[in-house]
Amino acid sequence: MTSPVPGPPASGGALRPASGGPVRRPAPGRGVRAPVSLLLLATAVAFAAANTWFRDLEADTAAPLVGYATSSTVDVPHGTATIFLGLYTPRVFGLTVTPECTAALPIAALLGMAGVLGLTGRFPLVRILVALAGAAGAVFAVNQARIAMIGWAAHTWGAGGFGWAHATVGSVMIIAGVSAAIAGFFSVCGGRASRSARRRVGPTTPPLPVHAPARKER
Repeated sequence: MTSPVPGPPASGGALRPASGGPVRRPAPGRGVRAPVSLLLLATAVAFAAANTWFRDLEADTAAPLVGYATSSTVDVPHGTATIFLGLYTPRVFGLTVTPECTAALPIAALLGMAGVLGLTGRFPLVRILVALAGAAGAVFAVNQARIAMIGWAAHTWGAGGFGWAHATVGSVMIIAGVSAAIAGFFSVCGGRASRSARRRVGPTTPPLPVHAPARKER
């Protein structure tokens, strides 16, 4: 008499690998990766196209720094993105955050890179978002320091101080800050992936069979 051969599992039963290992499940958050990545790309385009409100925000947040650096009274008229420093003195000066000097453009580039990396699925989405927040915050902080430095130079040396502070020192500051932010962004994004890759290529020793017979040396 022949023994019955087991058939395939009934529909709805859990399938397990032939080796008896655990069943792989989809990574959590995979369903939101595409919507979040597309939202980042759309935000990048919006930031690059219309950033008047952001320049107003930069002027409002930089005004106290400019006032502290120049030890003068400052004011930011609503909707002008202009910091007036040295009020009630002969050295009154207006400093406008223009579209070319705002941090919105490098932040838009970071948003675009984060969106593209999110769509590729190469790095965890949470890690991309954390890296984006850190890099964008760093760029914003560097530009705030740049605006304060330019205001101090303009208040101290007038138009001549504004020229070299804006064109030379300010450009070096923003280039160095954006470069460091981008490097940090990719370092945070790829940190876990690189460690996982090193673990995968590392030397491994296959486990011994449980019931392997011992071999006697002759």
